[in-house]
Amino acid sequence: MHDCMHNGAMARSKKKVDLQVRGMPLELRRKVAQKATRKGVSMSKYVIEALEDDVVRPATLKEWFKVVAELRGPPRDLGFDPAESVRVIRDAIEKASRS
Repeated sequence: MHDCMHNGAMARSKKKVDLQVRGMPLELRRKVAQKATRKGVSMSKYVIEALEDDVVRPATLKEWFKVVAELRGPPRDLGFDPAESVRVIRDAIEKASRS
């Protein structure tokens, strides 16, 4: 999914521009460099991928609910009652915390 999104975005946008980030804390830069190294990409590519991931995410809870509502299809039979399962798990956690 991740690579497809990036490849599609790059294919649509042949133009590229440089962006300079001023005032980046040294610790943040170190963490970005470490993550880029672990992924085997340059810091620039890592930051571009992070920004691409961020801009496609809903910015607010209201936007997220709208996206989820659009994804919702017909109800599915899961073979169990999800609400009852949550109650059982909560009860087990509560019981364990009292012990």
